[in-house]
Amino acid sequence: MSIPEDDVRRQGAEEEPPTLVRPGEPGFPPPPEDISEAAKLAPDHWLGVVDQQWNGEEGEEPPTWAMLGRWRTDEHGEIVEWQRNPDYRPSPERMGWPEPVSSADRAVQRAATGYGPEDDVVRALADAEVAVCVDDEGRPSVDETPEGVPAVAVFSTSSGLEADQLPRHDVMPMTDLLERLGDDEEVLFLSSSAPVALLIGKGALRAASQD
Repeated sequence: MSIPEDDVRRQGAEEEPPTLVRPGEPGFPPPPEDISEAAKLAPDHWLGVVDQQWNGEEGEEPPTWAMLGRWRTDEHGEIVEWQRNPDYRPSPERMGWPEPVSSADRAVQRAATGYGPEDDVVRALADAEVAVCVDDEGRPSVDETPEGVPAVAVFSTSSGLEADQLPRHDVMPMTDLLERLGDDEEVLFLSSSAPVALLIGKGALRAASQD
């Protein structure tokens, strides 16, 4: 990914709030109405809150990192404390990222935040039409990633993207691009809506296009 997981987690948070807060204290999130109603039926309990982007199997326990935190009720069913989860990873929606412009863009947002597998990005790109960054002669432009891997950057096009703010590019099917890549060159997919990217091997894309 273009940014480490810890950087994803920190974006937009200048200072971490205290872990445990009470009503009226800074950092206490007002519980939604359904949580307040559930609290009345569960005195002296903790009520956990899961990020809405978590899509586990039915009955599957959500991972710790998908939990925003939990409210505690007293013996009367009143919410008296909020405990923030310091290990929580915000989903793309919670990060405030714009709406993805394509299925691949959505997949890379979710993969970057841990809410989806990288394989979803590969499958979405394998037969997709993508914008390929090109050089002055119109050839796919090869640059090195920070890790020293030669790669051609691609991204999803959208009517909402301003043409004069985009790099020089040609639009082509991913299958055509794969035929033009050199032996050592890979594909770097750049999200058009969020500050994330994913380096993808040609072999994975070719295999997915044949499924």
